[in-house]
Formats: sequence, structure tokens, C-alpha cells
Amino acid sequence: MPASNVVLGAHFEQSVLRVLSQTTGAELILVGGARDRGVDLRGSWEALDCRLVIQCKYSLTNRICGPAVFRLMQHAIESEQKQHEHIVLGIVAAGAPLPGRRFSHEALFALNSLPVPVMGLGFVAQPLADVHLAQAVLNPPAMHLMALNQVSLGQTPEKRFVFFRVRDGVFQPLRRTTE
Repeated sequence: MPASNVVLGAHFEQSVLRVLSQTTGAELILVGGARDRGVDLRGSWEALDCRLVIQCKYSLTNRICGPAVFRLMQHAIESEQKQHEHIVLGIVAAGAPLPGRRFSHEALFALNSLPVPVMGLGFVAQPLADVHLAQAVLNPPAMHLMALNQVSLGQTPEKRFVFFRVRDGVFQPLRRTTE
């Protein structure tokens, strides 16, 4: 019997938590549920000195996300900012089994017009299997936040994304050092 959408979604959320914790060094917890108000993961990212709110979207049919997902993220960020006097970065993590873009052109336009920092991260995610980050789009406030904290995003020769800093001429990937 195939896995239900709830099981697939929960697995994707846990996979995103693991991948982002490992690649950014962020401290994340799973908070999603029926009344999550657009937030599946919360946490903090020391390298950017900010709080994180993350919405995970998984599509078995490779459906791409439209602009509503970024408008919902703006509301989640604004709600989080009212509770904490800290910068809040929103991340929309979209996954599907096949490679390809995860966000429509209209969604990217909406993302770039938001006044709050938001990233759109696209994952290749086979059902109940490992995921990998395959697409990253940042709006201007998110790019500014990363630049202020000297954090960059690049790709390895294997086409894997990595968050990093260069200090004193030394490339330093942002990773969790202990589990």
C-alpha cells in the first residue's frame, strides 16, 4: 500500500530539518501540525543571528508552488516578529521526486516583492528517501541579511548547495559540528 500524503509530508519535513541543520548549522525543531499557521519548522541560525520559520511543501506529482505560499510566509514572519524582537528569516522548502523548478514565475515575482527576508529552497525528494537541495532563490532582504553576516551560498562541482563564509582567505562551510 502506498504511503499517505500525511506520511510523505511528515517524512519530507524531517528530511528538510536534517538537511538544513547539517548544511547551515541552524538549530531547528519540528512544530507543524493541523494548525501550524504556515510553519512546520522553527529555530535559530547563529551565523545570520536570526530566527527561522520554515514551511515545507511536498508534491508527489511535481506540482510547483504559486505566489500564495510566499504571501503566507510573509504573514508567518510578521507573526513571529511580534513574539520575538529578532530578525526572522522565512524559508519555503518545496520538494518533489523529479528535478525541476519548484516555484512558478508568479511565485518568484511575489518572493522578490516581499519586504521581509525569505528564501525559496527546492529539493529533489523521492518518497520516503533522502532529499537534496537542488534550487535556491533569495529575495533582496534575504540577500542583504546574508551579506551583512558574510554568509554566502554556492554550489559544489557535484551540484550540491553549500552555505559558507570566507574568513582570512579560508573557506568555512557552515555545518553542525556535533549531533
